[in-house]
Amino acid sequence: MDLNQLKAELARRHFQDFVAYTKPDYRFNWHHIHLCKTLDDFVEGKIKKLMVFMPPQHGKSELTTRRLPPFILGKDKHKRIAVVSYAATPASLFNRDMQRIIDEEKYNEVFPNTYLNSSNVVSSAKGSFLRNSEVFEVMCESGKTPGFVKTIGIDGALTGSPVDVGIIDDPYKGRDEALSKNMNEAVWSMYVNVFLMRLHNRSQQLLVMTRWQEDDLAGRILKKAKPGEWKVVMFQAIKERDNLDDPRAMGEALWEDEHSKEEILQIKSLSRVTFDASYQQEPKPPKEVLVYPDWKRAKAFPDPQATFLCGDFGYSNDPTAVLEMQVVKGPRTKVYVKELVYNTRLSNKMIVEALRVLKVNIKKFSVWDSEDPKSIKDLNTLGMNAKGAVKGPGSLNLGINELRDCDIYVLPNSPNVEAELLAYQFRVIGGTITNEPIDKHNHALDAMRYGYTNRHLNGKLRI
Repeated sequence: MDLNQLKAELARRHFQDFVAYTKPDYRFNWHHIHLCKTLDDFVEGKIKKLMVFMPPQHGKSELTTRRLPPFILGKDKHKRIAVVSYAATPASLFNRDMQRIIDEEKYNEVFPNTYLNSSNVVSSAKGSFLRNSEVFEVMCESGKTPGFVKTIGIDGALTGSPVDVGIIDDPYKGRDEALSKNMNEAVWSMYVNVFLMRLHNRSQQLLVMTRWQEDDLAGRILKKAKPGEWKVVMFQAIKERDNLDDPRAMGEALWEDEHSKEEILQIKSLSRVTFDASYQQEPKPPKEVLVYPDWKRAKAFPDPQATFLCGDFGYSNDPTAVLEMQVVKGPRTKVYVKELVYNTRLSNKMIVEALRVLKVNIKKFSVWDSEDPKSIKDLNTLGMNAKGAVKGPGSLNLGINELRDCDIYVLPNSPNVEAELLAYQFRVIGGTITNEPIDKHNHALDAMRYGYTNRHLNGKLRI
């Protein structure tokens, strides 16, 4: 056996050798080697459910999503694999890359019995093995079920055969999607109602992502999982906590040759939240950058008869937010809020109808964003007691500072209020936290601010 044959034999046995043989220019760092050994255990069935959390651009997708499925099919060409990404386009790119790997001569030297149809085949109606941008099947003997890889986006469908190995690679396009309550629910719905429904008792799951927030897909799965149900491989961009799998000294970069500590600290200076979540896998944002860091949950309003309404108009892309609110004066003012409405594409008539369905007294005093006086007039015509918030120079920061001096309590069934409280942040410039809030994740919180600073517009309101 010559040296090349020996390397090919090792590539058949071990995933790291397979990557080195089929991609000779791949530059292994110690964390890649650790991940390859873990993926060997996954392929052998020693690990049934695996999560991989690493910083962006640190080599995880090349191993877990581009190279692993071809390796699995080489070992068993009847395996049925599904790969899910945040959209159809990146999913189809993974598909294309995997097909190229299997078509290469190096792959054929390692796994000569695993190959694809030489022609592009869109429909199985032709009686041939499929090969297109969404699915490709491995050629096999007549009467045998072919293995395949099917790639879809979050909004795609997994119809047809059961899946033996399900891989989800970065289900969010970016931070804004991960912090969007609606998008997070869509990802969770895909996982429960599409992904899991194609699995069977022996199926394996692999989730590959950078963390974005505590309630992202990984966080929600782990919260519901049994102890030890999932094997988690997690490496921080800069080591800041103990990890038995991590041989680095505290403060060292994960891949210094490719992403230096200096480069990563520059990212930290620009956005502490992105650094903590995506690079350090610590998705809880630091309190100092949050606009309203200290808030609590409450079961009910102290006096339901003393509440009023506040709202912020949206329409197409931005949601309309309507809250019920109560302010209780004391040594430290307490502000209670309850989410009533939080939806896009609501006309003024639909807002009133939604409140009526919730059995809300629409004649209660309400404060709204005064930038849309026509809508406020419409609400009054529809039976509401609506006033426009008084604004002026500095009113945004004034309102925020006043609310930061209050104790904020959130009532049950207010998921979007809580999501915004966890996401609404001050801008960080050059590592310094400014007093300028970023104009995102604040629709319900703007309504709360209008209500708090303009509650005096109702002379009869009991405070």
